Amino acid sequence: MSEIIKDFMAKNLSNCNFQKNHVGMLSNCLEKWRGLYTRFVPNLAEQLHFIVVLESICIEQPKAIEFFHVIIQLLNSEKFSVLEDEIVKSWGANKTSEFPTSDGAKVISEDYHKLFVDKMKKFLEQL
Repeated sequence: MSEIIKDFMAKNLSNCNFQKNHVGMLSNCLEKWRGLYTRFVPNLAEQLHFIVVLESICIEQPKAIEFFHVIIQLLNSEKFSVLEDEIVKSWGANKTSEFPTSDGAKVISEDYHKLFVDKMKKFLEQL
């Protein structure tokens, strides 16, 4: 399931226009698939997995790294209600991230994870 989610999200995000000051465009891109994202993450464990998969996609698509925090905030917002506060906080408190793949667990390096958490610092403090 992890690879299916990752492939879908990667294709969806690759179609988004990652440019500064285009949060509305990114929101519209995510809105198109909100129902499907909600079905992918029916519980807290799946929500954490979803965030970690998003981290891995951003590493593979470096232009998306700058917008990781925006994507998480949008998916956590009342408009989307895909990610719960509790799981975003839990993810931020972790030192690293990993997700299962067909050939074993893939780990997000501590440096990359810290980069993502640092971008989310103010938001995490507000939760």
